[in-house]
Amino acid sequence: MPPGFPDDATLRKLQRDLHQFFRRRLPSGCDPQDLVADVLITLRNYRGQASINTYAFAVARNMLAETWR
Repeated sequence: MPPGFPDDATLRKLQRDLHQFFRRRLPSGCDPQDLVADVLITLRNYRGQASINTYAFAVARNMLAETWR
């Protein structure tokens, strides 16, 4: 892992938080796990210039907007 990349415990907490974020904002028939996985995949682009939460939730908000379009 690159320096500054979050550890496993941080990633697990982030995954739970993202799941809850999407679950509250998507229609009940949609599975938030796909969007959570997409956000976690984008973490390979994380460079440590902001906190991991700031980066992940910015990506999550953009994905949510794309989903609703």
